[in-house]
Amino acid sequence: MKSSIYKYLKEREPLAIAFSGGTDSSALILFCRLNHIKYVGFTIAGPHITDYEIQKVVSLRREYGLNHCFFYCDYKFSSQVARNSRRRCFYCKSNLFSGPVKFFFRTHIVADGTNSTDLLGYRPGIESIRAHGIISPFVDLGMTKDQIIGFARKLGLKANKADSRSCILARFSYGVYLDHDLVIKIRRAEDFLLQQGLSGFRFRVLKPGDYLLQIDEHYGQPFFQIKAGFDQLVDSLGLKSYSIQLMPFGEITGYYD
Repeated sequence: MKSSIYKYLKEREPLAIAFSGGTDSSALILFCRLNHIKYVGFTIAGPHITDYEIQKVVSLRREYGLNHCFFYCDYKFSSQVARNSRRRCFYCKSNLFSGPVKFFFRTHIVADGTNSTDLLGYRPGIESIRAHGIISPFVDLGMTKDQIIGFARKLGLKANKADSRSCILARFSYGVYLDHDLVIKIRRAEDFLLQQGLSGFRFRVLKPGDYLLQIDEHYGQPFFQIKAGFDQLVDSLGLKSYSIQLMPFGEITGYYD
């Protein structure tokens, strides 16, 4: 596996790697760093990701001495994204990646950490990635999520499925307008849970005023230990009451992702 990945990446250097701090992109960028494959990592910050995730990227950049930069993008400037149709992720990915793709056009091949397991679900964002000419090494090499978790651990990264994250915009049911103030509130609520060490959850907006917290059943007890603080926060944000659903993480991720 290592020789196949090395050969694939070496033939395409220099690479500009979309780096979220998640398992897939972390494994990809760290492999390049350790194997002297020319690369630069980039992260697109904005209301679609939490402060915790940005801090994680900064920490990984510092720990591993990564060559890395930030871009910023706010979905609110795209009416197609804000309308939140079933094609939301296509428009959102196009919006997010247009700047980096233009920036690296003449110097790097842009790559991301999409894996072959991602292809099994409804993922219009992947269609957008391909339309922009972005390559997905793990897809091209046929690597599944489970294989990448094992690969990441061999590189010294902590990895498990419940750490998987998706865009905050994916918390909203299709057709529910992506009100900017509400997006920021959901972002703050999820950031609180992440800062408290929780994983494997999504705080959903089923419709305005109707909220659902889905939690990996293995993290139910840790959540209830911090629930009082979370309730205080959501109350201060005006999100009122919410329902709780404990379930396997495999049934949570991809719900509107």
